[in-house]
Amino acid sequence: MIKSGLVKKYTEPEYRKLPNLSYSGLAGVDKNPANLLNNGFKMTKSMIYGSVVDCLLFDGQEDFKEKYAILEYDGPTDTVKDIVDAVYSSYIETKGSFLFSKDATLKSLSDTVLRLARQMEYGAKNWKDETIVNKIINEGGNEYFNFLQENIDKVVVDPWMYERAINSIETLTNHEFSKKYLVPEHEDIEIHFQYPIDWVYDGVPCKSLLDILYIDHREKQIIPVDLKTTYDNVLMFPPNYVKWKYYIQAAFYSKAVSYLKLEYPNIFNYSVEQFRFMVISSTDTKRPLVWMTSKNDIVAGELGGVIQSDNQYVKGFKQLIEEYKWHIKTEQYDFPKEAYELNGHLKLNVF
Repeated sequence: MIKSGLVKKYTEPEYRKLPNLSYSGLAGVDKNPANLLNNGFKMTKSMIYGSVVDCLLFDGQEDFKEKYAILEYDGPTDTVKDIVDAVYSSYIETKGSFLFSKDATLKSLSDTVLRLARQMEYGAKNWKDETIVNKIINEGGNEYFNFLQENIDKVVVDPWMYERAINSIETLTNHEFSKKYLVPEHEDIEIHFQYPIDWVYDGVPCKSLLDILYIDHREKQIIPVDLKTTYDNVLMFPPNYVKWKYYIQAAFYSKAVSYLKLEYPNIFNYSVEQFRFMVISSTDTKRPLVWMTSKNDIVAGELGGVIQSDNQYVKGFKQLIEEYKWHIKTEQYDFPKEAYELNGHLKLNVF
């Protein structure tokens, strides 16, 4: 039995704290340089769902119970829930979770409840302040707030989300298309989950957390794989691949693996195969697909390229790292680097 000798340098929390540049940071630079200054990150429901699947699949039930709390009852309406979530977040931001008072109630925070309810345009315009607060409290808001108090520092998960996540994991570990990346087919297959890599590109410290690092010692191959959950049909992954700039992730992570294998003599001469996205939909948990990138995808993800479908040029992570360095050095974040270089005059070329 051959082994790579790979050892994780960091736990996941330690990895998250590393200041190194990540794929998500690069994608953020591409969308809007102001993302480099934005600390107001908030997880969407789709992101929570993806993190639940990741946690259950790669870390197991015990880790899931430490990080997540399942809302076992129907709960309030989405609007009331959003308001209570905002009230709770506001209280935590003000006091800090370690000072959170178990005696706090929605009633005691009625000023915050009213302010946020007004911001979210809850209720009729002619409703009195007291009516708005009481409706939120009495229509499930108070019970939900108590639930948040009891599960402080945990992410709330709806029952349907948990059930679909369990179904997805059952499919992924048993389906003929996906199970090989999760369960070794023979003794010379080595699989690592949530493997952290810190590396340097063009003088910039980078980091990559690979969902799956698949090593075939017989074929002398390394296959990096990322799990993606989606609301859409898995056949619709290609447009999402472009929309969310996953080609950058594929190239960035592939380069990280190339650097990693230089540290380990047992896999030094192994090839890094096409990066793969293992995709499953939250609306169809029985049909996963594995999408493989091409060599052109990896080249474009690093150096930039033109999308075939619409002839659109996209930046690769090499260019984005240069832009990242420029923004950090100049401390200018309002616009992309080229906007400053062209004195705010950008060309329209849409036809």
